[in-house]
Amino acid sequence: MYRPAAALTALLCALVAAPAISAPPKPWSPAAAEDRSLTEPVCSTCDGARLLDSGRYAEAKRIFERQSERGDVVATYNLGWMYQHGTGLAVDYAKARDLYFQAASGGQNVAMNQMGFLYQHGLGVPQDLATAYCWYNFALANQYAPSATHIAELKTLGVPEPRGAACDVLNHS
Repeated sequence: MYRPAAALTALLCALVAAPAISAPPKPWSPAAAEDRSLTEPVCSTCDGARLLDSGRYAEAKRIFERQSERGDVVATYNLGWMYQHGTGLAVDYAKARDLYFQAASGGQNVAMNQMGFLYQHGLGVPQDLATAYCWYNFALANQYAPSATHIAELKTLGVPEPRGAACDVLNHS
């Protein structure tokens, strides 16, 4: 099964970690992942993505939670994705929304897109197409091109582009 959260994380980790690696990375092990610090070249969030892809959801969740507590917005997004889709745990849209908001507030553009999706479909929040439009605009402005498809969909539904204070979603979401 294709998991966009894990695929995105793997790509980001490859881009971030590659220049810093001077020696071949050590093989993955639960103990090594548990002891690894944020300053080491191998990405713990990448370990979580690999675990997620292999169906080891509880272990992935534990790594994402630890990394999220350390300020890793990609890990926070991945936790939100797990809650939104019920991957290894019960679906909890409100928890997904809180995690996406935290990641989006830290600049994570895919989380911005997911905030738009939750508002567009009323998942864990009251349905609000104007707020969804704003979140999609934020994601698009932060280089997440797939948000353009969602904006086009909202336009075909007759949703006008919000202006000014209407898009102050980071202060009232």
